[in-house]
Amino acid sequence: NQKYIRKVAKEIFNRFDKDKSGFIEKDELRELLITVSKQLNLPILTEKEIEEGLKQLDNNNDGKLQFDEFLKFYEQLYEEVMKTL
Repeated sequence: NQKYIRKVAKEIFNRFDKDKSGFIEKDELRELLITVSKQLNLPILTEKEIEEGLKQLDNNNDGKLQFDEFLKFYEQLYEEVMKTL
């Protein structure tokens, strides 16, 4: 199951890493969060909420998400979604 979660997370990460930099930057994170919010029928996050989310996820404080930082976020999201099923 963990291998599956990592594989899907990597596919999503690559999809939203538009410039193929190996990171998800703020604009890419915004697009990702808006997409997820729409798919889960959740309210769209404000710019401030997106910035706060980036700060919380960005463990090394470089202003962007590396895959390992994104994977932790995806694992948490996956757990939350599974609870609702």
